[in-house]
Amino acid sequence: MSHGPPQNETRRAGGAAWLVDCHRRLASDNRVSPPKSALNQEQSGARLRRQLLVLHLHHLGPSPLEHFIREVEAGADVTVRLECYAKLDPEFVRALGGDKFPPPFLHVIDGGEHERA
Repeated sequence: MSHGPPQNETRRAGGAAWLVDCHRRLASDNRVSPPKSALNQEQSGARLRRQLLVLHLHHLGPSPLEHFIREVEAGADVTVRLECYAKLDPEFVRALGGDKFPPPFLHVIDGGEHERA
């Protein structure tokens, strides 16, 4: 399956038709159909909760996201960690500079040469 615009679409309108089709497919993936059972309602609720938690984690910034990924790589439960990060106030994290990566640490050794630690 090709991920780029078909050659004939690229020539016409700069591939606009391909972009419209791509947008339509993405939008249909995000549509939520009405739940048909209590199980589907529960799954839809869990999916929506997960999306909100991920959105909140995204708002915390790149450094908290990187911490989250390291925790999950180390075996932490994704949902438990997302719920934990949801308790953090993005404004508070930002005010303390916790949303950004720290500057790289340079260790100066003999002769003024530097080495990354």
